[in-house]
Formats: sequence, structure tokens, C-alpha cells
Amino acid sequence: MQAGRELDAKIAELVNGWSSEYTEHLKKNDGWILIPHYSTTWNGMERLLEEVKNNYPLFELVWNTRHEQWMCDFNGKGIGEYETYTHAKTAPLVVCLAYLKVNTRGN
Repeated sequence: MQAGRELDAKIAELVNGWSSEYTEHLKKNDGWILIPHYSTTWNGMERLLEEVKNNYPLFELVWNTRHEQWMCDFNGKGIGEYETYTHAKTAPLVVCLAYLKVNTRGN
């Protein structure tokens, strides 16, 4: 999956437990909230990590100099375990892909 608003909406649905047919906004209580740019900005990535940090205290994000890509894992078993290990060219994208992977296993 590519970085962008579709991925951001999927992440927002997982984080908040809401279903949305939109890629820019989610309905919250009696209003609307703007979906953060989780997959394309460092601020969005940091917001995602802040929102989920209590559920994943052993989260890892590593820059691989040999392959020139980011590696990420949310399950706490370590990058070498590969169960939820993910890699991508940007940190925000790899964090989103790893979060999506760990939260949609077996579905």
C-alpha cells in the first residue's frame, strides 16, 4: 500500500475504532475531525506513535544503512523475528504499514 490519504484513513479507523467512507475526515461525536497525515509526515507519524504507545511499549524503528530503508516492528519480538517486521523508504510509511500489519493479522 502506498503512503497517502487512503492509508491514513485506514490507520485512523484502527486507532479510533471508527469506520469512515471518507479519506479526509472522520465523524467524532457530533462533529468531524481531520484525519492526520500519518503516512506522509513526521508529525503525523509521531501522533500515531503517541496514540498507540501504551499498547506497544517494545516498538522498534530502525534505519538500515545497507539497504537504505526504514524497518519497523510493533510486536516487540525484534526486527529479526519478521512476524510483523515491515520495511519502506520513509519512516512515516513504514510505521503505518507495520501498525496495519500487526492490527490486521488473521483478519
